[in-house]
Amino acid sequence: MNRAGLTAAAGVVLTAAVGIITNIVTSGWNWWLGGVLGVLVAATTALAWFGQRSPSPSTTVRQIADGGVISGNSIQASGGASVSDAVRGGGRISGTRVEAAGSNVERAAENGGAIEGGNIDATG
Repeated sequence: MNRAGLTAAAGVVLTAAVGIITNIVTSGWNWWLGGVLGVLVAATTALAWFGQRSPSPSTTVRQIADGGVISGNSIQASGGASVSDAVRGGGRISGTRVEAAGSNVERAAENGGAIEGGNIDATG
């Protein structure tokens, strides 16, 4: 079962437990039942709060060489990194190494340009 499914299932169970304990508390008050109700409400609130984590960012790699050659490149991207190369006209991308983790890397050589060689490390 994935994390989202587990969180949803736990939320349903905790909500049902809160309802049951609330019914018992309202029919005959008891301090320990009030404490159990408080703990269940706190647990349900915490589950809702911490279960709402944002999804992991997507990793994007894009290379464009309109009139050119892309050759001998090494690109490693992770953790929501965005890597973009663009060469227009008679351009060329050759022998470059890019490492990106959670970073944005953009390179462009317009018209007749060329990107050759070089290492980029954007891992932190």
